[in-house]
Amino acid sequence: MAKQEETKQEEKKELSKRDAFRERFAKSNPDLDMNDEDAYYEAAGRMMDDYEGYRQKSDRLRENIGRSPAFQDMVLASRDQDNFDPVIWLVETGQLDLEALQNDTEYRGKLAEARTKYLDKLAAGKKLTEEQKANMPGSVAAVTAKAAEMGLDAEQTKELMGKVYTLADNIIRGIIPVDVFELVAKGAGYDQAVEDAHAEGVAEGLNRKVDDKLRRMDVPAAPAGRQTPAPEPQPERKTKNPFLA
Repeated sequence: MAKQEETKQEEKKELSKRDAFRERFAKSNPDLDMNDEDAYYEAAGRMMDDYEGYRQKSDRLRENIGRSPAFQDMVLASRDQDNFDPVIWLVETGQLDLEALQNDTEYRGKLAEARTKYLDKLAAGKKLTEEQKANMPGSVAAVTAKAAEMGLDAEQTKELMGKVYTLADNIIRGIIPVDVFELVAKGAGYDQAVEDAHAEGVAEGLNRKVDDKLRRMDVPAAPAGRQTPAPEPQPERKTKNPFLA
């Protein structure tokens, strides 16, 4: 057993940094085809987005903790307790006077406002959940029908829906892919482009018909050799009309 562990350790040591990273990355993404370069870099991009988001939140948390000595003490105290209750800790340390809080009209108003916001979030979340339940079946049916119309199989449809959800997640995080924006922009001008192409096609067809008609017309051939000058116009001859006096 010990020998097998030593062999595994030796194999790990022999791996290059690149291969070691790819092995670790593959374990974190078991469904990812590591040979698919686009899929690999897409997953790596999502990982970097998550990492940058966590780092920004951590930096913000450290800044907030640094501004509040009471917050620092509370965070340190929370490390030693499994079910840490910040309200109880504040009361125990004398930093929260419940009697004074009851007599503080302004603070009671802030608490009531916070409670109202909390209830509003609950109601909005419930409403959103109900809308999702109502809209999802119709959306799935429409997407399935469009996929069948486009000749996509179930696996391709599933993959595309995964990309749609990834796009939605990115937008929530404030990430708008440029290629998606370009795709939407081109899609928005599709109808006008088709109309313009149709108009150009009609104009081109009309011009072609006119050219063909002109080619079929009988045009007198020009005289061979030197050009003969055009005859001078002759004055009109006046003849006497015998029926007039």
